[in-house]
Order: sequence, then structure tokens, then C-alpha cells
Amino acid sequence: MLFFMHTIAIGILATIFMDIFSILNQKIFKIIPLNYALIGRWVLSWKNFKFSHNTILNTSAIKHELCVGWLIHYATGIGWTYLYFISSTYFNYEINLLNTLIFALITTLFPFIILQPVLGFGIFAQKTPNPLKSIRNSLIAHSLFGLGLYYAYRLCISIY
Repeated sequence: MLFFMHTIAIGILATIFMDIFSILNQKIFKIIPLNYALIGRWVLSWKNFKFSHNTILNTSAIKHELCVGWLIHYATGIGWTYLYFISSTYFNYEINLLNTLIFALITTLFPFIILQPVLGFGIFAQKTPNPLKSIRNSLIAHSLFGLGLYYAYRLCISIY
């Protein structure tokens, strides 16, 4: 039970870390973060058996999509955290900064080959105006999640 509580806390802290830097990147470097309403719209459209979109941008807004999008965002952070801890046990690798960053970069495969295509942006964002910019932004965001994951883990083990 304690493992799950730690995993949830660390996942939330790692996601908050990523979000804080996302806000800073937006303010300082004008890097526009993902609009989580689009994720909420995608998930809420499942009730109509619509699992992929020509482009999610042309799909009508759905009530509560922003709230659902943010919930999915944090649930995903918790899920990645759980997967990281389970895989570190299964594959017997040490939880350190390098391994955590490698794991975080591997998680970019999910948006590149699953999420972006079903939202209508193509594999590796090939249908966006600037795919390399989208790829760079995803790599930055996931690297920041990895940093947050590592430091939240260190904080948690220093407390317990």
C-alpha cells in the first residue's frame, strides 16, 4: 500500500515539476505547451466511439474537456511513475538520474507514435506545420518530467 501511495505522490510531484517548467518555457521562450483540453476532447469523444480524428482541432469542444484533460495528464504522470518503478524492479536497474532521464525520453514514443496520430497530427507530428518543433517540445517536456520524477523520488526516500 505504501508503494502505491509513494508512486502517486511522486507521479504528481513529477508532473507538477514538468508543468512549472512548461509555464516558465511559455513565459521565457514562448514555447506553447500542449492544450490539455484537446486530450480531454479526445477521451470524451470515446463515448461516441470516435477514437481517432482527422484533426482534433476541427472537432467541436466538449463540456468539461479541459478538466478531463488535466486529470488524464496527471493520471498519465502517475502511470509512467508506476511503470518506471515496476520496470526498475523487474529489469533490476538502479534508480538514478541517468536511468530516469532515459526512461523519460523513452516515454516520448507514446505521443510520437500513438497520441499525435490519433489526434490527427501524424506520426512524429508529421502533419503539423513544424514537426521538428513539436518533437523538440515533447522531448523537453518529457525530460523535465524525468527530472521531476528523479527529484521527487529523492525527496520521498529522504523523508521515509
